Amino acid sequence: MDTQAKEYNTLEDLAFDDIGDPLNFKLSLLRTITNDFSEEQIIGKGGFGVVYKGVLGDELVAVKRLHSFHAIEDEPFECEVECLMRIKHCNIVWFVGYCSVTCVNVVREGMKILFVQSPEKLLCFEYLQNGSLRSYLTAAGPCLLQWQICYQIIKGICLGLNYLHERHIIHLDLKPDNVLLDDGMVPKIADFGSSRILGEEKSRLFTQRNHGTKGYMAPEYLLDGEITVKSDIYSLGLIIREMVMGPNKTGTTTEDVLKNWTCRMEQDSSQMRRQTPSDVRYLQIIEACMEISETCTEPKPEKRPTTGDILRRLETAEAGDWSIVAATRTAVEWTSSLSRLMERLRLMAVTSSKQRSARGEGSLPSQPGASHLALPKGPGDTSPDKSCWLDSISDAKCYMLSSRLLHITWGETARHWKWIALPESRFAECAVLLDVHWLAVIGEIAIEDLTPGTHYVVHLVYKLKMAAIGLKGGQMASIRLYGERTVYTSKVSVDPAARGMAGVAYPVTRDDGWMELKLAEFTTDETLLGEKAVIVDFSEVNDHVKKSGLIIEGMEFRPNN
Repeated sequence: MDTQAKEYNTLEDLAFDDIGDPLNFKLSLLRTITNDFSEEQIIGKGGFGVVYKGVLGDELVAVKRLHSFHAIEDEPFECEVECLMRIKHCNIVWFVGYCSVTCVNVVREGMKILFVQSPEKLLCFEYLQNGSLRSYLTAAGPCLLQWQICYQIIKGICLGLNYLHERHIIHLDLKPDNVLLDDGMVPKIADFGSSRILGEEKSRLFTQRNHGTKGYMAPEYLLDGEITVKSDIYSLGLIIREMVMGPNKTGTTTEDVLKNWTCRMEQDSSQMRRQTPSDVRYLQIIEACMEISETCTEPKPEKRPTTGDILRRLETAEAGDWSIVAATRTAVEWTSSLSRLMERLRLMAVTSSKQRSARGEGSLPSQPGASHLALPKGPGDTSPDKSCWLDSISDAKCYMLSSRLLHITWGETARHWKWIALPESRFAECAVLLDVHWLAVIGEIAIEDLTPGTHYVVHLVYKLKMAAIGLKGGQMASIRLYGERTVYTSKVSVDPAARGMAGVAYPVTRDDGWMELKLAEFTTDETLLGEKAVIVDFSEVNDHVKKSGLIIEGMEFRPNN
């Protein structure tokens, strides 16, 4: 099973590459597609927020708007975004984009005029038209769906949960309401507002606040605040039990359950005869699911199986009969539809950005936790976070943007980055990478600040700590124009000792003791002068490897003399 799973994930990852990363939306765009968050567009409500249907022509998305008291706190939003940015799987709801802004409203209070800040935090997902698994469960008995579909849902949840646990993510609120179904009844795990990410060296956490749903919480989490992957396994066992037996069926025997399903199959004999080699096959798998549910809900966590154990048990029960699982859309078909959706959203985002620019409103592409400082307008600006000078040979303008002017993913999250003062730096602070799996550093410069007709090279200026880890492989660098159009991509490596890979740019040591790595190059010709800005990306997206020890001074733009 392990070999097959590895091959499948590789093919899936290749398909996902065409979809692109989640988008940073303008609030105005999300207001437009949800009809200003109207009551008619509401498709769900929960403890963290309200979910609206967004309409884009013939495409649909789901927009989750956090309640105001949750939007004030950054932690739940950042935690959910961090989890979602790490995961791409057919059995997990697709994360389309996000929005985090603070609006200022003018309020009259008597004779006074008050300016009230109103935080808005929103998440955007693919829209799943068949709703949640909850709508197919009853209070009187097992799931209303045919067993073939029930099994497809059970196994899909297990596959999605296995993917999360392999990446040290614990969902912590797994329940039928948070399992959504697409038009092929493929299950997708949703709502990561309560999730936690375990460090690779940790197997458990403790918390004093329980955010899950009590009816599906593991006893150790509910009573002692203990969090492990086995917390999700307990919830999974309850979902399987509810699908196979129905809720609160204490005392119901295996014979009773099998008899119930046999009667249901006899009422729909065409399904059973057409899609199974024998009546016994389904009953064997139903019995296996009941056994799995029982072991998953053991009071002691150490007695519960892992997701890998569960998948092996299911494959043993299937015994090679793949007709048990209904045929659904392939990963390629699904990612193709997602690609179309993401492209339409990108076009809308670009149109919205151009409309804002025409009204004189500037904006910067951002990432969760990034610094949001506007770029100074020219070399005469005395900003302490931007160094400007003229090249001695060409008299072209040169710039060094400090790490505070760069958009660093998770840059304000203390466990991932910290800001320090170094005597050898020209800036007051440098960014030090503490612990991330997904790394992105983005620099932006306005075209009007550059010298026309000049060939510029962009360098990342940095150092590596002696204890730096996870940075020996290759990274990626690219140039985007302001409309998100990528015009240059290259392979780079911050590790000077990793030389040997063909086509990879390596760093050199500068006279000031820092290292510089060539990220990209471009020419401010007539075509580029018509653009608003150049955006330079440096990223390392291998989320299987923990990275730390990178010290960033800034990003330098200078002529290629």
